[in-house]
Amino acid sequence: MTVKTIKDISNPDTYKGMYSFHKYWGKKPTESIAFFIQNYTNESDIVIDPFLGSGFISRECLYQKRRFIGIDINPFAIEHTNFLLELPKASVFQSALEEIEKNIKQKINETYFTVNREIASHYLWSSGELLKVWMKPKVGRSRIEMETTSFDLEKLESFSQYSIRNIRKLTFFTNSRINSSNQMSIYDLFTRRALHNIDLIMDEIKLFPDAIQKALLLTLTSSSGQMSSMVFAITNRGKIKNQISNKIEVGSWVIGYWRPELHFEINVWNCFESRAKKL
Repeated sequence: MTVKTIKDISNPDTYKGMYSFHKYWGKKPTESIAFFIQNYTNESDIVIDPFLGSGFISRECLYQKRRFIGIDINPFAIEHTNFLLELPKASVFQSALEEIEKNIKQKINETYFTVNREIASHYLWSSGELLKVWMKPKVGRSRIEMETTSFDLEKLESFSQYSIRNIRKLTFFTNSRINSSNQMSIYDLFTRRALHNIDLIMDEIKLFPDAIQKALLLTLTSSSGQMSSMVFAITNRGKIKNQISNKIEVGSWVIGYWRPELHFEINVWNCFESRAKKL
């Protein structure tokens, strides 16, 4: 364990590794947490956190051989903290991912087939209209952009009546601070194609024992923001330096329910797999 100094807590780093795995409102800087535990407690002391939140303090206490009590009214805080304290073995987690991939990756990717049976990685939307289809190249890194075709629209329409199976009906409240209203439903936040594919992943996750199931579910929830219709498209990058680019880039979901007019729909399997690799 690296000893933290005043300099460390004066210049906190961005979240990395395990602490960047799942978004959570108001994460505490890990440098200051480690500093206070190291300097104001001794091994086997009890550290109590009455506002548990993302649970990072519990993990720091474990690293430094302190006992810990955490309290929070949010049940997700408890789930996430238990996850941090009881991480699955890497081999078990990897084996589970491979099993899920074998069973449903192809099924999910088929929902993103283009007219040439290539697999779309992103769709660019504007005010409810599908504008562009992106694909990953077979060689190199530069994306391939295509105009939408009738095939793309028909593929999308095939999910127009889909109803989510594995997520209960959500109740939203009007709160302008997080861009929510009591008229919203989950179908405002995700395309029905995305929800269909999320259901496929959840069906597979349910087949595993509880210990690994929790880790897989948190992998899904941590990637669900990028699966949503809340991923904004970055435009006019370079404006501050007067080097404006017309290139559109992929942003990320921000905490809240902002639904930008210009946004992306991203391949659900790619989101899930990418997040799983960070664990």
